Amino acid sequence: MNKHIHEVLLAEDDEDDVAMFVEAVRTGPVKIELRVARDGIEAIRLSKEHASSLDLVILDLNMPRATGFEVLDDIRRDSKLDLIPVIIFTNSQTPADALRAYRSGANCFVTKPMGLEGFTATVHCIERFWLSMVTLPPPH
Repeated sequence: MNKHIHEVLLAEDDEDDVAMFVEAVRTGPVKIELRVARDGIEAIRLSKEHASSLDLVILDLNMPRATGFEVLDDIRRDSKLDLIPVIIFTNSQTPADALRAYRSGANCFVTKPMGLEGFTATVHCIERFWLSMVTLPPPH
């Protein structure tokens, strides 16, 4: 782990998914300061406000005001954000969505599992891999 507390932006409009994510982070293996955007425009704003400290962005695809794809495109066009890993965390199981996400610069495409246990286990895997094992890019 390259710093004590990691800063993560979660862009998610579903309140149940936000609550499960918050609980998973609370019980997870990594210390995280979680910022939550409940629509795409808020995600863009928060990503720019915290560009120098963000370690990871987790995006849902289907959000109001701007989709996860639009947020991803904005992040990849911004030289202060373009190296931050972006995880697509979605209900979509559509190969076309995965392909579009990867072509747009997503680092990972994860379909949300059903149920609290599977959801929590998946969030913990994301935490361990992206915030413990991987060497993240330095802020620039």
